Amino acid sequence: MYTYNILATIYQDHIAQWLELPSAIGMVPGSNPETRAVEFTRLLHVPDLRSNLLSCLYLAQHKGFNITISAHSIDFKYQGRTLFTATIHSNNSAELDGSTLTSETAFSVSTLPVDLSLWHRRFIHHNYADVKSMISKDLVSGLKLESNSSPDSICEPCLAGKMHSLPFPSSLNHNRSPLELVHSDLHGPLPVASHSGYKYWITFIDDATRFRAVYLLKAKSEAFEAFKVYKSWAETQLGVKLRALQDDKGGEYMSNAFKSFTELAGIERRHSTRNRPQQNGLAERANRTMGERITAMLSESRLPASFWGECISSMVHVWNMLPTASLSGTTPFQAFYKRKPDVSHLRVWGCTSYVHVQRDKRNSLQPHYEKCVFIGYPAGYKGWKFYSPVTKRTVISERADFDERYFLGTSKAQLEAVPSFACTPESLPLPNDTLSYSGLPPLQDEGGDNHFPPARPKTPTPSASVPPEEKPVLPLPLPVIPPFIPPVIPPVTPPQIHAPLPVTPPTAGAPLEPPHVPRRTGRVRKPPGQWWKLKQPDLAGNDSDSDDEVALLADSEFCEVEFAGAISGADPRSYRLAMKSPDSDCWTEACNTEIFNLEANGTWELMELPPGKKVVNSGWVFKVKRLADGSIERYRACLVAKGYSQRPGFDFTEVFAPTFRPASLRLIIALAAREGYKMRSVDISSAFTYGELEEEIYMRQPEGYHIGSPNMVFRLRKSLYGLKQAARQWNKKLRSVLEGIGYSRLRADSSIYIYSKGDIKVIVPIFIDDITLVSKSDAAMTSAVTELSKHFKLRDLGSTTLLLGIQVKQDRSHHTISLSQEHYIKELLERFNMDDANPLSTPLAPGSELSDIVPSLEEQAEMKSVPYLNAVGALQYLATMTRPDIAYAVSYLGRFNSNPAPAHWLAVKHLFRYLIGTMHYKLVYRASDSQVLFTTYSDASHGACKATGRATGGYVTLVSGAAVGWSSKRQPFVTLSSTEAEFVAAVEAGKEIKWTRNILTEFGFPLTLPSTLFVDNKSGISVAKNPEHHGRMKHLDLRFYWLREAVEEGLIDPLYVSTHEQVADILTKAVAKKVVEFAVPLLGLE
Repeated sequence: MYTYNILATIYQDHIAQWLELPSAIGMVPGSNPETRAVEFTRLLHVPDLRSNLLSCLYLAQHKGFNITISAHSIDFKYQGRTLFTATIHSNNSAELDGSTLTSETAFSVSTLPVDLSLWHRRFIHHNYADVKSMISKDLVSGLKLESNSSPDSICEPCLAGKMHSLPFPSSLNHNRSPLELVHSDLHGPLPVASHSGYKYWITFIDDATRFRAVYLLKAKSEAFEAFKVYKSWAETQLGVKLRALQDDKGGEYMSNAFKSFTELAGIERRHSTRNRPQQNGLAERANRTMGERITAMLSESRLPASFWGECISSMVHVWNMLPTASLSGTTPFQAFYKRKPDVSHLRVWGCTSYVHVQRDKRNSLQPHYEKCVFIGYPAGYKGWKFYSPVTKRTVISERADFDERYFLGTSKAQLEAVPSFACTPESLPLPNDTLSYSGLPPLQDEGGDNHFPPARPKTPTPSASVPPEEKPVLPLPLPVIPPFIPPVIPPVTPPQIHAPLPVTPPTAGAPLEPPHVPRRTGRVRKPPGQWWKLKQPDLAGNDSDSDDEVALLADSEFCEVEFAGAISGADPRSYRLAMKSPDSDCWTEACNTEIFNLEANGTWELMELPPGKKVVNSGWVFKVKRLADGSIERYRACLVAKGYSQRPGFDFTEVFAPTFRPASLRLIIALAAREGYKMRSVDISSAFTYGELEEEIYMRQPEGYHIGSPNMVFRLRKSLYGLKQAARQWNKKLRSVLEGIGYSRLRADSSIYIYSKGDIKVIVPIFIDDITLVSKSDAAMTSAVTELSKHFKLRDLGSTTLLLGIQVKQDRSHHTISLSQEHYIKELLERFNMDDANPLSTPLAPGSELSDIVPSLEEQAEMKSVPYLNAVGALQYLATMTRPDIAYAVSYLGRFNSNPAPAHWLAVKHLFRYLIGTMHYKLVYRASDSQVLFTTYSDASHGACKATGRATGGYVTLVSGAAVGWSSKRQPFVTLSSTEAEFVAAVEAGKEIKWTRNILTEFGFPLTLPSTLFVDNKSGISVAKNPEHHGRMKHLDLRFYWLREAVEEGLIDPLYVSTHEQVADILTKAVAKKVVEFAVPLLGLE
């Protein structure tokens, strides 16, 4: 047991006989020599006491501690973990084991777990019921509780600010469309002007979303200018026009200019009757509540009343993230922006904060932090806003530590001077009809204040401070909340690169690997475990970032490899290995080409790394590009950024970029075969570098191409492969180009575009930088390629023969298009040393049932050298793209990924042996003039999983004679009968049918007849058509009865098919040879 001194307190000078303290912090021992911090809150300082006292009863009853007393010690456990201990002495007193932590370093330690009371204060003293609702209903992200302790029974700031009369009655009418009605009310004059001289605020609340915007005003006459700014902003954000404005008919709303403006804009005016403010109750209540909250916030923070501008700015920022009863379980932010707000950045307003001082703003003997007051979330910046009591200036910084239980404001004796900001409706000034409009400069919110009454200069201010002469002009309302990420410092113009970077040759005298020897039929066989070990190259001498990680970065040209879960052993996994390989000349040329293309595209600027900036590492990825027949097309070197070192919120925000579903691609190919369309491929060179970067990112120079001093780096101007936002930025650029030349994006699959004009139709599926054009018109496709070449450097690959590693054969004489992965299967069989095995006729042994029991220690040791996960992952790509006949087998084997046993590995090898005899299988789509565009089969195997009792469901959709969409999954819950299992499987198939109908309609193939769904269970069909078997099906979730509505609407027609003719049977169980032989041709495999 480690022993050390009792915890010390941190406190201000005491008043009279006692003082409530914010906290006490000390260090306690863990299970190892390291220590951790624990904080005690709401302490009383009593000078006459000779010892510090801690109530065990209070901790047990109110804070959820479990206290265990033994002969010589006491253990204080919280949520099952010993948080701290005490030693019992001979005089029967116990003393906490701990060490003192001084106030100067207290800010850097973590506090007790975040509880409900803390979030109540972060949410500007919002009621506990709504805070609990936000947690239970998952209304926001970033709201986490680390303690389940009960909230404080009394909140003094709430008492200070919330002594008001009964609320106004709520309106019975609630508009559903944004900007259909906006409520507005002006509040003031305030008893104290803000630091910028503001005396009023005006509120605008959208009735539909309850989203509020607030502007600070110096005079009532500024209300009209505020309305114009709000109208412009809100209409731009929502894409709709403001239709009606509700106000109290105050003089600020009744000027001639205001009236003329709303009449010309077609805005309906609604006014409340004089002395009846309840008719404008929504805005009136909002202003009254904001006044109460200002009083509570100033009371808690102990800041002067002149800080009310900062209060209201922060309040509105937070308020729009809080739920309201009128929105039925959502927040104004989500209703307005259509995305869930993140509250992880919220802190208690007015609390003590320790703001980092940058190195160039202090000398080596000065502290690294400045003690400040947290005063808000600055509009137009990405960080927090702080007030320095020493320099009387505001500071904006993303680097700070917060003590949310300690405040730097005035003493308690001065709190009586804080005025109330809550005006009741009766106390509002009467309207003044004599006010007239006068021209105003653009509005500023209180966030624009950057200095306070001057004081003599002391310690330097951090560089994040806003200079006094640079007051930001903010034409947006206060509640515009950008994603919370640190501020981006304006870029420094770097020197231009006027010459290509030199190529550094490999180190002279470096030993070369022996030349590649062609594989002989009679090679010495090695077990799979040895292969697994050989795939890990020696990376000695490289930087700390593993080249294995670099190899996984997503260059789209390597995506087929990433899908496969394997990288060919012929491709070097590092720059060093590439330069040592027999093909080093080819790789050097590929690297030179890559560097030249990136420089020509203006991807970066060479400059010294600015102080305090983080740098992202770079790396090389190498790939031998092959033709459809497997021969080498070219050597490809790709320079990538090691994006896994990027920091969310700092180096990137949004990362999503769409890619088409495999079913979408197959459906397009099936339609091409049916209608006689041609397919043509285009490859965009260095596609990601066309995307403009919105963040400030610095990258190390690539290995072999470094020039200048060691501190010289690339400031990235364009996105680069490996950056987390690269695909998104490229997609935004490509979308703008395609839409500019007349293409529109599908709603059913946002990675597919279509051009349709008269008889000309061009379908364009996009997989990152691989673009395929599908059309009857050669001229239309040529025109598209020409337009794209005006914006991008591209290679026109002609008729499509290879797509995502899949061989595509267009046989126009037989009107077929086939998809094959024969080369991929051969590579897999060689890689896993299965190419010489004897073939089998089924994917799995018929009726096989594998156990998920934890393997023995001997079996676990044996499986450590077996690449089970790699094999299943590689097979998954095959099952997803072109081989529906192995979909069940791969899905079944994937259930054991976490703990495979030798029996599972034998099943994987069984599947490999099936592929040996069927590697030539290909999906063949044929021309057809049938009026029925597609049919679907669904099936279920009730209770197939013995471990869980759940059924396995499957479906397949057939278009142009072959499978387009298929699925084989274990159902998510236990079904009680085969009827129930078949019905659930039919629902999943119905969802696929609905999607297929939607995308076919967008392709220009509208369906007027119901789509056929074949099911081999008559009871399941009956339930889908009518509310039969109620007693046996009443427990199912209502969502499953969507299928019955689809049947009633004429979208789906479920029909019976016998089990012997059920194509989807192969997707639900390990079937016998005759079932496989029956299903394979019906799936379109030949």
